[in-house]
Amino acid sequence: MDAEKTKAIIEDKEVFEGLMKQIYKSADTDASGSIDTNELKKLVKMITNELECPCPTEKEYETMFNKYDANGDRKFSLEEFSNFMKDMLLLMSTGK
Repeated sequence: MDAEKTKAIIEDKEVFEGLMKQIYKSADTDASGSIDTNELKKLVKMITNELECPCPTEKEYETMFNKYDANGDRKFSLEEFSNFMKDMLLLMSTGK
């Protein structure tokens, strides 16, 4: 994953928000309006497989979810999801 391209997408608020809305809608497979832990796991698995990165362990999933689930409802709103994806993309593109 190209770090400069990733950073440019994230910094372009309009592009990033549009992309997050598209991904969010497709990840919300039960059309509930939020992304639950199972939907997140499927999405992360798809991304890590595509990028040939290791998939997170159950403990790592829990840590990620707890960090970004601001209201503690065990579901990601679009805003929570966008914050999660921003950090995940930066981490995957830079390795930091």
